[in-house]
Amino acid sequence: DVKEMLKQNPSYDLYCCGHSLGGALATLFSFYAAADDEIISLLENNPVVVYSIASPYVGNWKFRLAFQHLERQKRIQHLRIANREDMVTLLPFATPKLSALSPVMSLVRGAGNLYKHCGIRMQLVSPEDKFEDMDLMTIEYPKDHEADDEEYAKEIQDKINAGKSLASAFYYLIRQDKCR
Repeated sequence: DVKEMLKQNPSYDLYCCGHSLGGALATLFSFYAAADDEIISLLENNPVVVYSIASPYVGNWKFRLAFQHLERQKRIQHLRIANREDMVTLLPFATPKLSALSPVMSLVRGAGNLYKHCGIRMQLVSPEDKFEDMDLMTIEYPKDHEADDEEYAKEIQDKINAGKSLASAFYYLIRQDKCR
């Protein structure tokens, strides 16, 4: 148990890391650890630190907001490392209900990606795939939606429910969110 180990080793900090699905699990575990007051007090108010590499999406916009709230409280720090060409970082591609039936169905009927990344993203580009003005590395932080979160989520859901294609839903999300 993490709490017992921290009690036995009071000078320890808590670092979580993982690759691919392990990165998603590290993100989830670190979120729950950072939300636990006893763990934070055992860490002497130091943040839980997570490094995820090539992680798929973990939660929806509500999860992202809760995660950002813990970041503002300095309870968690997250660096998400991704290769620009890695498709795993874009999964799951569509909402589970439609993609369970058929990936083709989600393309035809529409389903946008309501999953969101959280933390600071470090995106790496292979030197062979680099364009002239492109950096080999970029760092971004997801847009922080404040008071209009419910309205924002309803707009996205309405677009999806209206039968927009997946491409239209993605275009709408990218235009609105400007960040994965």
